[in-house]
Amino acid sequence: MEPHPVAACLTTFEHLLALPCDSTWPVEFCTPVPPNFDALRVVDVLREAQVLDIRCECIRMTVGILLEMRTAIDLVGYDAALIVARGVRLCSWEIGDRQGDHGPLEAIHGATWWIGGSELVSLTTSRSKFEFTLACSTSAWLRIRADRFDFFLAKVPNLPEIPDYSAGPSSLVRASIPDWNKPCIPLVYSRLGPGT
Repeated sequence: MEPHPVAACLTTFEHLLALPCDSTWPVEFCTPVPPNFDALRVVDVLREAQVLDIRCECIRMTVGILLEMRTAIDLVGYDAALIVARGVRLCSWEIGDRQGDHGPLEAIHGATWWIGGSELVSLTTSRSKFEFTLACSTSAWLRIRADRFDFFLAKVPNLPEIPDYSAGPSSLVRASIPDWNKPCIPLVYSRLGPGT
């Protein structure tokens, strides 16, 4: 799926994460995600994207998942994605055995967390409305139960090529990937929850 031309709206992922639930900005600048590419409705559409960071804001019961999308198979032409869970009742990040030649801590430091599978399901026997699960490379799982999910696909201006995470200092790697405070342009958007 290629990006849609829209009126540009420059912001940051940090700002998108902090938006109030009833905000229509910057959604008014975005086009809807085509149904067959919507990570909130289509199983495994995030394959080969990478989990870069997870933010949990306990006071607001919100979790943000920042993704590297330049490696994704199905969602081509975007630099990053943000999934925001609101009304969170459970957030779990579990890493199984990832033992390398240099021991477990060395092997995990600088790891890339490729997404092998993704799924959002409706819950009928829980206080939460939905459960979102990411299965990542080498036995890692992210599971979130929440009342609402928002999904943004964005471009990040002036982003260098995808770095080799294992080579070079972490400052060089950080400069080459999307992060919470780099300017971004949200292009497409989807929501699942009350009122949708």
